[in-house]
Amino acid sequence: MGDSEKKKQEDALGTITQPAKCRACYHVMLSSDIVHCIKCSSGYHPLCAKNAGKLTNGAIQKCCGPKKNATVDDIKELLGRLRADINIDLQKTAENLRGSFEEATAKLGARIGAVEEKNTLIEKKVDDCQKNLEICTDSINVIGKKMQSLTSTEPNSQYACILAEVEERENRRKNVMVFDLAESTAATNAERVAHDNKAISNICAALDLSSAGFRSYRIELCADAGVLTLEERRSCAAILFVKNLFRGFVDCSKMLETVPINVPSRINRTKLLLRPKVSRTNFSQSSPLHRLIAVCNQIDQNGNCEVDILAYNQPLTSGVLASMITQYR
Repeated sequence: MGDSEKKKQEDALGTITQPAKCRACYHVMLSSDIVHCIKCSSGYHPLCAKNAGKLTNGAIQKCCGPKKNATVDDIKELLGRLRADINIDLQKTAENLRGSFEEATAKLGARIGAVEEKNTLIEKKVDDCQKNLEICTDSINVIGKKMQSLTSTEPNSQYACILAEVEERENRRKNVMVFDLAESTAATNAERVAHDNKAISNICAALDLSSAGFRSYRIELCADAGVLTLEERRSCAAILFVKNLFRGFVDCSKMLETVPINVPSRINRTKLLLRPKVSRTNFSQSSPLHRLIAVCNQIDQNGNCEVDILAYNQPLTSGVLASMITQYR
């Protein structure tokens, strides 16, 4: 047994049988004036405890600090205490690390689960997209076959008439009709055509347009005027001159609705389906249609013409005609 252990036993016995003594000076201490080491509870006078010095952990150097003249047993005892303190700290650190590891593991597991769930949803969406792609591919193939059959040049194709109608209507979208424009009184048809072509050139010049792409056909009452062929109707992308077709045949109060009107002409009594784009207040039975501009949408094989009214009861100015030609050119 080392000296320190013997001293502790003597001090312990002294507390029972003898008055307490200072661990530094070994003099008797008053019970009301004792400073104890927080590590081993050894007693000191206040001055002796101050002289003995305190360690950073609050213990007193005299009893619990390293000693220059310590024996092997004292060093072993000190190492044992240090080992015990280290074990306590390591145990606390290990518990903290274990708790942190378990918490991090739980969070990581939750994230992995969320990623796996999203991955499952993505895989399902990819499968759905692949199925939709296959369906779309099949639909495209079917549409391609139908288009091939539609565009077939065989004369007996069941869709040939439909394609011809669509082509004709697309071509007729550019047609423009001008009503109540003065007709030449020349005797020959060539002179009247020259007069119409000159009128077209003047109108195009006023609108800063080139008249090279315009051709005119007049629906008139002259005896030698021939009926327009279907090919002429399709290729017509010009201004049509019509003379007084509406005189005595138009009821202005009914023009807000689509109304078929019989027109006296040489083209199978052409029917004009009027679709006014003006308000009712601008129409009256007493106001004559001195100027009427309409756009021809289509003319079928029977000569039925469908038009949209753009302007009426006003002079035929370049601005009015410009708004019409620009829209339907």
